[in-house]
This record gives sequence, C-alpha cells and structure tokens, in this order.
Amino acid sequence: MTMISPLRRRLEQVFRASLSAVDPGARVRTALARPEVVTALTRRPIHVLAIGKAAFPMARAAASSLAALHGAVVGLVVAPEPGELPGFSSLVGQHPVPGEGSLLAGQSVWAMAASTPATGALLVLVSGGASALAEVYADGVIPAEGTHAISALAHRGAPIGDVNAMRRGISAIKGGRLALVCPAPVVTVAISDVVGDDLEIIGSGPTVGPWTAGEGRTIVRIDEGMHDAALRRLASEVWNRHFGRRGLPASVERHLSAPPRLGRMIDRPAD
Repeated sequence: MTMISPLRRRLEQVFRASLSAVDPGARVRTALARPEVVTALTRRPIHVLAIGKAAFPMARAAASSLAALHGAVVGLVVAPEPGELPGFSSLVGQHPVPGEGSLLAGQSVWAMAASTPATGALLVLVSGGASALAEVYADGVIPAEGTHAISALAHRGAPIGDVNAMRRGISAIKGGRLALVCPAPVVTVAISDVVGDDLEIIGSGPTVGPWTAGEGRTIVRIDEGMHDAALRRLASEVWNRHFGRRGLPASVERHLSAPPRLGRMIDRPAD
C-alpha cells in the first residue's frame, strides 16, 4: 500500500483550496450577493454579457443567482470555445489576436450594450482573453493594421498592460467605451488574470477607464523602437484622432523609426 506523506497531503489540500478560491462560478455568486450589487440590479430587467475564457461558468453562475429575483435572464457569451447555456446566445472569438469571429462577436457585444433599455441593467462578466475575443475597431483603424499592432507588441514581449493600452487606443468597445454606449446602469464583475488587478487592464477595460491623455502617452511609449511603417502609421492615426495633432511629435517619430533595440542575451552553459 502506498503511503501518502503528511507534506504531500498538506500540499494537496492547499492545491484544492486554491482551485476552490478561484472558481469562476463561486466568485460570481459571491460578487452578486454583495448588498451594493443587489441594490443596483433590483427591480430591473437584466441583460448579461460574459466575455473571456471563463465566460461560460461565469454566465452560468450569474443566471442561477439572478433567477430567484429576476426569473430567466437573457444574455450573450463570447468564449474561445463553443458552448450552450439556456437563454443565452453564444459566439466564438479568437485569442490572443482578434480574428473574424472576434469582429463578429464585437458587433454583437456593442449591439447588446446599446440596446439595453434605460430601465434595465447590463451585467458585464469579464475574464482573461476578453481583449481579443471581441473587438470593434475605432473609426479609421483598418482591422489588419490593428491585428498587426497587437501581434507586434506581443511578439516583442511587451507587458500586458502596455499591450492592452494599445488595444484600448484602437478599439471602439474598450477603455470604458462599451459602457458609454449603454443607456442603462452597468455592473461589472471581473476575474483578474493580471498582476495588480487593474480593472482597466483586465480585458482592456470594456466598461472601465475612458480614454485619457495619459493613455495617449502610454501608447507612444510602448511603440518606441518599432521599425515598422504600418505600426508607425497606426500610432500616428490614433494620436491624431484623440489629440488633434498633425502627425506625431518629431521626437516620437524618431523613436518609431529607429531600429529595434535588442534585449540582453543570456548565455547558456554548455552541456
């Protein structure tokens, strides 16, 4: 008979407890039971929008939690894999770079937010991957260029905060813009997959953090050193659209035109 050491038993207990603590459904049920959330959703028809890798378990938990007070709820789930949930339509988007499915999903996401009546409420459930799974590019942004910009940043190892800053800059539904098109109150429940739990970074903040001048500076900063004409043009278009300037400042243009900076190489000892 195999004996399990006390240390292994304890480690397994810690592992199971950790999984339970981050269970998407459990976290949503806990969040929806908070008094301020109950008050915000009381006596209102609820539309539920779930986007991300954990969209289905989050939506399922929300539907069951809200059923007692609101009856059946309607909603939309956008996930990386197909699935079914009664009362919900579902769409599949692509990750980590938006694809054709992501653009179709983005249109549906925008339509749901815009069509939620002012007497209702929009419950938005966000989890990792939401940035790419649903997208509507801002006016003037060519989808292929937007996709290229995100791919270029990711391939260069840019931190997720910097990648999502660019995503917010070129999107019509990120950086709080999704909430701006919704006539109804918006309640957001987000499961963090980023260090620091910044709501503007999780899913690129579809309902949090409208565009600010600071974000514009962030986009310029993360593009430094990119020898890429398409990306340079995209950065310039974003800058012009939001700040009304004629082209990027000369110092920034020089940064964007410079050859890529190489990171320090780490020698691997010979075998």
